[in-house]
Amino acid sequence: SELMLLEELKDSVQNGFEGFEVYYQPQIRSGNYELYGVEALLRYNSKTRGRVFPDEFIPLLEQTGLIDSVGMWVLSTALAQCKEWRKNIPELHVAVNFSSVQFEDHRIGEKIVEALKAVQLPGDALTAELTESVQLNQNHHYYDIIKYIKSYGVRFALDDFGTGYSSLGYLKQLNVNEIKIDRSFVSEIEKNSYNYRLISNVIEFAKNNAITACCEGMETARELSILEPLQPDYFQGYLFDRPCTAEDIEQKYMHDSSDA
Repeated sequence: SELMLLEELKDSVQNGFEGFEVYYQPQIRSGNYELYGVEALLRYNSKTRGRVFPDEFIPLLEQTGLIDSVGMWVLSTALAQCKEWRKNIPELHVAVNFSSVQFEDHRIGEKIVEALKAVQLPGDALTAELTESVQLNQNHHYYDIIKYIKSYGVRFALDDFGTGYSSLGYLKQLNVNEIKIDRSFVSEIEKNSYNYRLISNVIEFAKNNAITACCEGMETARELSILEPLQPDYFQGYLFDRPCTAEDIEQKYMHDSSDA
C-alpha cells in the first residue's frame, strides 16, 4: 500500500538513501552522434516490492517534503559522477530534474551552487531541469532562483515542453537555456503533420533565440530521419540508449579511452 511504501521511503532516507539509485540516460548530439551529456534519473528498489516506478514514488516524496533531501542527494551523486567522467570526456554535461516542491525552498539556489563547489565543477557542467507543468509565471521567486543559479553558469531547461502552459514568449521572459520537446510530440511524428509543424516551429524559435533544443523520447530510426533535418541540438531516447547504471555508461562510452 501507499502507506507502507511511504514508511519504506522514510527509512531509506534515514539509512543513507539506501535503495535509491541514480541512472543516467545519454544525450546525443545531432549530426555527429557524440555524447553531449547525461540526464540523471532517480530509481528506487523497495525491499518488499522490488523496483518501484518514479511516477509512483516521486509524488510521495513530494507530498511529504522528503523530495528536498532526496533531490539534493541525487544532485550531489550526479555531480560527483560527472566530475569523474570529465576525466574521459572533458565537456560532459549532466542534467538533473528539480521538483517544483524543491523550488519552494528559498535557499535552493545556494544549495545548488554549494553542491557544484563541493565537487569543484563549473556551473555550466549542470543543467537544472524543471518540468513545464509547473506554472512558473505564477511564482516570482522562481525567477530569482533561476537568475541566481544562471549567474553561476548553470543552464536552465524546461522539460516536457509542449505539455504545459508555456508560450514561446514566456521562454524568453524566463531566460530558458534549453527546451526539451516532450516525447508525446515525437512519437508517431511520421503520421502527424501538426506535431511536425509544432516541433519545427519550436526548434526554429530556439535557434533564433540562442536556446538549445532537445527532442526527447526518440525511439525509431524513422523518427530520427524526419527530425534530423530540423537540426535540434541533441536527442535523447531508446533509439540511442535507455537510462543505464553508471557502470554501463562507463563501459559503453568511456572504456576505450580509459584503456589507452
